[in-house]
Amino acid sequence: MKKILSWLSLVTLVAIFGCGSDASDPTDALKSFLQAVEKKDYAEAKKYATDDSKSLLELMAMGNASKSDDSATTKASTLDRMIFGSPSIQGDKATITVQQKLDQTPVTFTLKKIGNDWKVAFDKTTLLGMGMEQLNEKGAAKKNQLDKALDEIKKIGIDSMQRAYEQEMKQLDTALQSLKDSA
Repeated sequence: MKKILSWLSLVTLVAIFGCGSDASDPTDALKSFLQAVEKKDYAEAKKYATDDSKSLLELMAMGNASKSDDSATTKASTLDRMIFGSPSIQGDKATITVQQKLDQTPVTFTLKKIGNDWKVAFDKTTLLGMGMEQLNEKGAAKKNQLDKALDEIKKIGIDSMQRAYEQEMKQLDTALQSLKDSA
């Protein structure tokens, strides 16, 4: 969930391509949506979002109403840090993977075709799915790290671990005896 929140923060900093985007192309619709969110123009963002997404955008608008925009200094260079994957279109659903160049973890956005236009699914269900995807990726990485650590432990061998344990116990006994003798 932290990753999604950081992506939401990143989205507010991302300056995407020009305003004249065509919503009949999923990538252009996503870029227009992200650009509007970055500008905190939630009325414009709603034009590129599904109906289910509009309540979340309204919450974001209320949350940002009292905040000042301190991202003006970074707007010029944020586009250079974003990579948009090719859309994967299956019927009236498209997914586009977006990645920050310095971040190894991509985020996949879902879009739905409504009429002739692609709309970004930015609702609670989609965001939860994005969070679960991130969690699964992080979980797989942690499992790989744990497997490697267990392999290293197996290489050490039980006998050498037992000897090391016995040595530590002898040193602990010696230290305890020294404390008793000095008391």
